[in-house]
Amino acid sequence: MAIEQAELDAGARLIARALVPFEQKPADGEIAGIAVDLQVYGELWCTEAAALDGEDAVRVLDDWNAILREGPSDSPFGRWTHTRALARVLRRLHALLSRVAAA
Repeated sequence: MAIEQAELDAGARLIARALVPFEQKPADGEIAGIAVDLQVYGELWCTEAAALDGEDAVRVLDDWNAILREGPSDSPFGRWTHTRALARVLRRLHALLSRVAAA
């Protein structure tokens, strides 16, 4: 596996930044930056997950692609909701890749 533990840890910290309670919602500019960073990790991690066999990998890749296809809605919380959706799928990718790394 090409993903180092340090990268998985950094991704986990980014995921945690996106999944804070609503009262801790970052400013809009920060949300946009988090979304971009999540997509960068997602692209890297999806490449790794695509090389794995198994239903879990297929499902999480399908979900990732669906979230990207849909994009944020045009509503007051559209970007925030989309960013959190990216983070939730990325959290599943993280768990999958962490299990593989530990094996």
